[in-house]
Amino acid sequence: MVLAPLSEWLSQTANTPPGHQAALLSYAGFGSFDAVARFCTAHDELRDYLRSRTRFNEAVSLADQRRLFQGRWGEVCALLQAA
Repeated sequence: MVLAPLSEWLSQTANTPPGHQAALLSYAGFGSFDAVARFCTAHDELRDYLRSRTRFNEAVSLADQRRLFQGRWGEVCALLQAA
């Protein structure tokens, strides 16, 4: 699916609030809604993988959160370099 030319697409969104137009415009460079869906899915999975998790609402120190994040980030970078 190919998006209409940008000017035509923006004229179709003339009745949407300006904040929504800016959000929609940020996805215009993807070329298709399938590409946006793939990107958003990958972004959500990566965000969930990198976030710190707690069990039973226990407090986790910032130092521990940082150490966990750095370890997970290193794994992601190694995976991307191998690809």
